[in-house]
Amino acid sequence: MGGHSLLALQLIHELNAAVGLDMPVRLIFTDPTIAGIARAIGTELTTRFGASKRYNALVPLKPGGDRPPFFLVAGGAGGEAELVVYAGLARYMDARRPFFGLRAHGIDELVEPHETVEEMAAEYNREIRRIQPDGPYTIGGSCVAGVVALEMAQQLRRDGQEVRTLILIDSFIPRWSRFMRNEIVRFWSVHVRRDLQQARTGGLLNVAREWRRRVVNPSPEEQIGYRQIRIMRTYLARLTSYAPKPYLGPMVLLRAANTNAEEAGRWRSIAAGRFEMHEIPGDHYTHLRDYAKATATRLEECLGAD
Repeated sequence: MGGHSLLALQLIHELNAAVGLDMPVRLIFTDPTIAGIARAIGTELTTRFGASKRYNALVPLKPGGDRPPFFLVAGGAGGEAELVVYAGLARYMDARRPFFGLRAHGIDELVEPHETVEEMAAEYNREIRRIQPDGPYTIGGSCVAGVVALEMAQQLRRDGQEVRTLILIDSFIPRWSRFMRNEIVRFWSVHVRRDLQQARTGGLLNVAREWRRRVVNPSPEEQIGYRQIRIMRTYLARLTSYAPKPYLGPMVLLRAANTNAEEAGRWRSIAAGRFEMHEIPGDHYTHLRDYAKATATRLEECLGAD
């Protein structure tokens, strides 16, 4: 209903501060009502286990079903908040197909992410093999996480496992120039434009005082936000340093109609085996939000009859 990953993080942080627990962001889509969230908090308060619980990389978005599971690496900053955007996709996928998200180590725990994409992929593969010990596997990557899914597939194949399909959902190979451009756009839209509007009504002096306060005496929420941004930048830097190698297995790219077509050429140059590209409606942000049903339908077609 208009929410996004940063709002999800803010909601969970404020909720945890209020109740003194460490509830995960996945709570928003595993218990997507106020009553459901209250029950989950009640359980945690009863057991007093929330503060020490370790959350694995594997996040069940729709764990039930008797068909082969689909494992999707979260895009963006890689945290559980990013997986919120796939809740709509899960709603429209085959009810018999288990659907699991994979989150990155870092932004949720406010710790340093893995040093390399290879380390990320190795951990994710250990996690999915707890659910599905042997192939054939179907692995996906969204947004910048396509390279992590690619490395997962490379490692599984080297281990003698079959990867039925590698599916990239409006994914692009991360480049530092693109990341910096997005950072500039984000800084303008989140900070500069808002402060310019405030300056028109409250004066430049008040805006300057507020900027000084943020730097000299940030609130606890702002300190968490600054730390999250630093971890996110580190995580994306790890992704940009990855050098993809030719991939011999089947690769499918679901490309949003209103995104840059040149990214398809980059993936095509890596594909040394069968490569397919299918168009889905919307752009990089709306294909999972406004067009989740159409994207899920196309994804199921690519997953096949199994």
